[in-house]
Amino acid sequence: MTFTKEEDDKNSSSPCGLCCFTLVAISVVSISALTTLLVANSMYTGLPERKHINFKQFESPESRLLIESKQIALLKDEPNQRCLLLPLQIIGRSQGEFSLDTDPLTHAEVRQAVGEKAWPFCAPLPVFLVSL
Repeated sequence: MTFTKEEDDKNSSSPCGLCCFTLVAISVVSISALTTLLVANSMYTGLPERKHINFKQFESPESRLLIESKQIALLKDEPNQRCLLLPLQIIGRSQGEFSLDTDPLTHAEVRQAVGEKAWPFCAPLPVFLVSL
């Protein structure tokens, strides 16, 4: 079987076309994977959530427990089904934006922070750490 000059040129350009196609495909897959990782990182592990907390809703004694010896406070947030653990100096601000950890504290961490006597105050609810 003999090839003409035109058929020879088509066959020789084919590997280059295939190489370019492969490079484009690898680039698209790489960019897609990188974008997916960035989105997943911000959704599951990353960006701290900034919350606006109005401390006036915690003025009643039933919703607040101050632990002066440890300079912390527990605030029971019944509508949101959670408790907030925060330093007392934060309560001095009437309102503001604070970081709320995305994962609740474990029972052992809460007991260590607030002590055994204060533990039942928020026992059924998850406890989240609040920071500036």
